[in-house]
Amino acid sequence: MADDYCLVCGQPLTWAHDHQPDLSGLDDGPPLGRKPYTRTAPPKSADEIREIRARAWETRRAKYGQHGHR
Repeated sequence: MADDYCLVCGQPLTWAHDHQPDLSGLDDGPPLGRKPYTRTAPPKSADEIREIRARAWETRRAKYGQHGHR
């Protein structure tokens, strides 16, 4: 008969409940931790950045002329 009651709150064990450190007898839900792991791209080297920007300006000049605008 003692197995049918919670040892912390004394309530009947007819439902699943959880005890937080405040001993309120309430289930506060899943723990809210940090965001899940997201994969980030490795940083590009200075030479790669320089090459990407040079290609971008080359494309812009080809499209808009020498000054890069209309």
